[in-house]
Amino acid sequence: MTLDPGIGQNAATLRQLIDDVARQGQGMMQRVEAQARQALQQAAEKTRDLRERDLLDQAGRLLHKHSEQLATRYPQALREGFSAVLDDEAEKADDAPAPIKFNQLELMDERQVQERVETARGLQMAVMAVESELADVNALICAILGLKQVHADSNPIRPEVFVRALRSILADCGVEVAVSNCWGRVMGPALGQELRRLYTALKERLVDCND
Repeated sequence: MTLDPGIGQNAATLRQLIDDVARQGQGMMQRVEAQARQALQQAAEKTRDLRERDLLDQAGRLLHKHSEQLATRYPQALREGFSAVLDDEAEKADDAPAPIKFNQLELMDERQVQERVETARGLQMAVMAVESELADVNALICAILGLKQVHADSNPIRPEVFVRALRSILADCGVEVAVSNCWGRVMGPALGQELRRLYTALKERLVDCND
């Protein structure tokens, strides 16, 4: 989705908004990581399964080890995701993860399968957390773009971008699949909470832009 030069100041406003959101990525990731690590610790304390407890403890330690890397890289991952949408480089077929078919699974290795499953699960949790706020933000952004109807995929700061950016930087950590899965289960809800706060603030800002 390239921005129509005809919308003038609105295009500049949207680009500034996107840049501001990307800059917030570091703080967002720091809070997500802290909440996720706390959730892992609590889960480890509650479980009676020693093997699961060891895995949760390991996941927590490794998440802390990679915390600085994650916080540093998330803003850039977001910028790349936003740019892909604005420049029409994002594949439309990936806007919402398609149902996984058995013949597709046969062509994937274990990590690819888990990546696909965890991405879909993380997206679902994030969208559920921000459903009401997201509907308003979609409408306001479409108004800025001069669209007569609301199209969710016209919103470059939709949850899919945040989830994909998160999965991308997690994959770069090079941890075992089991650890990555632990991270995904607790970071999805934490990201949803961050997005709810973000979209609430964006809604107020976008209302002013549309006045």
